[in-house]
Amino acid sequence: MSEALFDIFYDEYRKILIKIRWMSAADGSFQDLWQGINRTVARCIKSAINDDPFFDDSYNPETVFDDARIRADARGEFEGYLFAAVFSFRWGRHLHKNHFDQEAVRFMTQGLMNAGMWIGVMQRSEHQQLKVVENQKRAEDSKKGGAVVAENYSVIKNELIRLLQCREGGWASQKAAVDSVLSELWDFIQQKNREIMSKNKKLKSHEQKKIYMLTESGLPERIRIWRKDEPSVKAAFARTIKKKKK
Repeated sequence: MSEALFDIFYDEYRKILIKIRWMSAADGSFQDLWQGINRTVARCIKSAINDDPFFDDSYNPETVFDDARIRADARGEFEGYLFAAVFSFRWGRHLHKNHFDQEAVRFMTQGLMNAGMWIGVMQRSEHQQLKVVENQKRAEDSKKGGAVVAENYSVIKNELIRLLQCREGGWASQKAAVDSVLSELWDFIQQKNREIMSKNKKLKSHEQKKIYMLTESGLPERIRIWRKDEPSVKAAFARTIKKKKK
């Protein structure tokens, strides 16, 4: 029974180690880690086979799983899971060759669990990195979108200036000017919003432009703010409002 179990675990181990190497094939730092782990495992296997506690470099295979857990929990170092997985595969193979099949299966079982934990940690890390990249892209797209909106508001301001300058002889007062251009300016804004929404239907969500967040009732106040804060709008009012005779 143990022989059959070992064969099953051995085949699964080969698959999962191939998967681990495939996951990180393009990662140069992983290749260095992988080679370093294999060298250390070979040294530890040799030490464990000698089984001489008086040697300074003696290694107890039973500590491999606790070491991996402690490194992960206490120091946030997850390479111990990968070390435990590789060590267990080779140590289990050694035990099997020497007919310690139950022990071989036990190490294979625990080693597979550690391999799975390492893969889970790496996938989570990759997911978090992708989320960071995605959030950065969203932030960049948002900034671009904000710049587009700011630029588009200049279109509204330019239309306001054009409407102000359309009246020959100018306006008697700022209030008269605003009241007179308000309806046409609102029609212009609605038309632009319809154009934006029509174009957005053909774009991905992060590529879409925002419509002008203006209301007809709030437009007079927005014009007042532009008249106060925007030099071009302020100058247009100054040019088109009749000066009162002293």
